[in-house]
Amino acid sequence: MELNLVILNLPTKVIWKKFPFDSLQLGTVEVIYTDDNGEVFSSANVNGSTLNQFNLTELIPYQRNNAGQKTSIAKISFSCMLKSDSGTEILMENVIGSFGFAHPD
Repeated sequence: MELNLVILNLPTKVIWKKFPFDSLQLGTVEVIYTDDNGEVFSSANVNGSTLNQFNLTELIPYQRNNAGQKTSIAKISFSCMLKSDSGTEILMENVIGSFGFAHPD
């Protein structure tokens, strides 16, 4: 599952992606960031970082979508170290954002 997030104060998109190795996908989040030069950074490339924190700060019920499904808005905050395949690291601190999603009744 991959969701494009609306992240405030960032010029390019950040993607939240669940890791594929857990069949239930519980408690697993990957943050992917692409900079202006097209270099991709991922939190999955940083092993054992104690800096990585992902918080669901609010869950807001929203209107039904065009398919009649219930929707909600999730507000999040996170800080994490990201690393590119070239080994370059960047620290994202105190990022705040939100995303919407559909779910069953």
